[in-house]
Amino acid sequence: MSDVSVARLIDQINALPPLKRKAVMAGVVDGPQSLKATKGQKAVIWHGLPVVFVPGQYLRKPQQMWQLDAIFGPVKVKRALKQSQMVLDNQTVEQLVGRSTLAFFTNSSQTYLLSAKNELTEADFGPLQRISALDALKRFGLELLEAAKEKGYVRLPQ
Repeated sequence: MSDVSVARLIDQINALPPLKRKAVMAGVVDGPQSLKATKGQKAVIWHGLPVVFVPGQYLRKPQQMWQLDAIFGPVKVKRALKQSQMVLDNQTVEQLVGRSTLAFFTNSSQTYLLSAKNELTEADFGPLQRISALDALKRFGLELLEAAKEKGYVRLPQ
């Protein structure tokens, strides 16, 4: 995406009424459609950046994009978006997760997903097996990863 199109997009956003502009900037509603989103994609503004959102198995709608920030932080998410030419799809999510140093853990009966391993978690959940963040993403989905990172553990659906 060229700097000219980004500048034009920002001008279009700034021309919106204040409440609509705030909603667009927060990613709650769609932004101007000059991002060249094709059928099935959505052009949104997220963290002040124009993003082409492609629904997939990890994120079904733009309102779920906050989960990436909660897990990885906005700086890493913005970097991943820039590396993917501002397209957020399954591949971008997998690349972001794959590059992270995060690890998750499951108990031996595979009923809990944990975000940390220490004496207390092993006392509560028994022996823990380490799994990579990418493996956890593919097996359990982004929503459960976010919940495990926020709460420390989450019960897995059986």
